Amino acid sequence: MNARARASAKVQDPSKYSDEDKEHMRKVVAYCKRHLAQEEHLKDSKTPEELEQAKSTRSLKNWVSTY
Repeated sequence: MNARARASAKVQDPSKYSDEDKEHMRKVVAYCKRHLAQEEHLKDSKTPEELEQAKSTRSLKNWVSTY
């Protein structure tokens, strides 16, 4: 999330979000939803240790830590 969106998020008044902020938040939610769905699917066939090393897990952790 960009700095302006983070500042807006602290206010928590939806009318204060710009269209750009809303679009970025939608992108974040879609990204997380996709990767979490991949992890859920992998739970059926992987051990917890293998899940920790899965590409989707690493990608999600790396991406989220940048925000």
